[in-house]
Amino acid sequence: MLQDLLTRTLERREQDAKRYRELDMDSCILCDAYGADKRSLFIDCLYDISEVIPEAIDLHGCGESLKNRGWYLRICKSCRGALLAHLLEWRTERAALRGLPKGHDGALLEEDEEATIPIRAHGTTVMMTEEQYEAYEVFVRGKQ
Repeated sequence: MLQDLLTRTLERREQDAKRYRELDMDSCILCDAYGADKRSLFIDCLYDISEVIPEAIDLHGCGESLKNRGWYLRICKSCRGALLAHLLEWRTERAALRGLPKGHDGALLEEDEEATIPIRAHGTTVMMTEEQYEAYEVFVRGKQ
């Protein structure tokens, strides 16, 4: 299983290096808007961003100067604006948690005794109730 993961990662990096070399710098990688004035977005947070943004390019295989830059997206101003709006919403939600008891990983220490199903979601463990898990499964299957 570990060997499969390593093989898939190496294959992905080779494909991403080719995609990066062939990238049209005037095209938004997300919405396909075409024209001048696109922006480069680099994301480096030690997480496989392609799990949530399949279009993201892993820069590890794109040459020594880019090896440690993380992930790359070429985006238009509108997509950048949408990202910034979501970042503001995320920041506001997370800042509202200041002062609440949290574990070392930032997870709230509130105990929901019915939440007994651990789910890996975006690099963290979330405990869900059976009802939440069923809704989650419908959501995940509906997106695939």
